[in-house]
Amino acid sequence: MNLFPLILDHSAAAVEQNGPVGSPAPAKAAPGSWAKGFLIYRNEFAGKDSTEQAWEFRKKALLDYGAYVDAKNEVSLREFQDGDDPASRAIGRGKTAMVFHELRRVAGEERFSSIAGLLAGEAVSARSTWDDIRKLSEKETGRDLGWFFQQWVDRKGLPDLRVENAAVRWNGSRYEVSFDLVQKGEVYVLDVPVVISFIRGGRKTETVKLDAEKKHVVLEVDEEP
Repeated sequence: MNLFPLILDHSAAAVEQNGPVGSPAPAKAAPGSWAKGFLIYRNEFAGKDSTEQAWEFRKKALLDYGAYVDAKNEVSLREFQDGDDPASRAIGRGKTAMVFHELRRVAGEERFSSIAGLLAGEAVSARSTWDDIRKLSEKETGRDLGWFFQQWVDRKGLPDLRVENAAVRWNGSRYEVSFDLVQKGEVYVLDVPVVISFIRGGRKTETVKLDAEKKHVVLEVDEEP
């Protein structure tokens, strides 16, 4: 089962809106087309007012990808050439929107708002390429983001992330939640949000850095999960 780390509790509502909702999509898209996915992210995904709505948006995007994309029609975002069939929409719009969401998490709110503002005009004419977006993002963040674009734009597919050997134990002072995070297939560099729900209500979210095929995780909490 493919699990995109974007699906969990991260609302995109705080992204700054640059330009009017409903900006026109480009009339003709070149290979590596990103504009429609960006506009969907900016006008629909980022405009969700609640965490639940944002979560449902991401969930639907993942379900569509799993339902319509397979080994025969799957392409990377760099190779993508637009289209209106279900598989093309899942790749060019759904995956692209979520990749911009992931870029927001990597860049941070302030830097991504600047990036999104500069891209807004480009999306109407689709002049910029993914390489241009990388250069812009690196300029705004002051960081080398080659790894980010290599894994999200140059690769086909999505991460295949699984949880194995989950357990809870009392260590004498706190509860320990332990599990293995396992990546099947190609290894991605991921910040994985982990939500721990408690028996008496409430929950806690921790972020786990994953950059290997397998990582054993131990998290301590005060309440019983």
